[in-house]
Amino acid sequence: PTASQDALKQLACLGHSADASVLAMVLGRSEQETDADLRESARAGLVVRLDDRYRFLHDRIQEAAYSLIAPEEQAEMHLRIGRRLVARMSEAEIAERVFDVVNQWNRGASLLTDPGEREALCRLDALAGKKAKAAIAYGSARGYLAQATALLPEQAWAAQYEETLTLHLALSECEYLVGNFQRADELFDLILRNARSNRDRARVYRLRMRVHQVSGRYDQAVTAALDGL
Repeated sequence: PTASQDALKQLACLGHSADASVLAMVLGRSEQETDADLRESARAGLVVRLDDRYRFLHDRIQEAAYSLIAPEEQAEMHLRIGRRLVARMSEAEIAERVFDVVNQWNRGASLLTDPGEREALCRLDALAGKKAKAAIAYGSARGYLAQATALLPEQAWAAQYEETLTLHLALSECEYLVGNFQRADELFDLILRNARSNRDRARVYRLRMRVHQVSGRYDQAVTAALDGL
């Protein structure tokens, strides 16, 4: 049935599994109506509801459901899902489910033209990066923080200095934690060009010393320490 196909496509956008409440929110339906929409799919062995989550029974089923969406419509659907989640969640719920929300927005980020929405997504990516970093998921954190910096406005260093500095410092740290030492160095140079105080420059030099030590460039670590004096 059409309603079941639509529910499968939306679930496929959310991933291999999703909370029943989130899927209902995305569909604009109650959980009871969502259950009814997916009843035929469950009977056919495509999905199952375990406790409060819907789950595809196999990754290939998710891929098949996702393929029902025309390629040129996929980014738009992800963006629509992201917008709907933000519109229907409280700030506390968004913070709790930030990965669910931001993953949808990011896949539709190329379609964003409104500065307000770009700023909102930048904040969400920064929050997701912070949470991932705290969970020692440095690769994921690096991805979210890189996306956040890409969404900053052109004059961010002048107009949003503190937020921009904090974001770039966090990204540079994640770059070196995943072994991208050259990229970390490039970010350090960028931050130093825009730093407004000796205190901020000292934060960069401390991080740079750690990068050089970890990567075995002890002579450059000494140089970085002397530069920071």
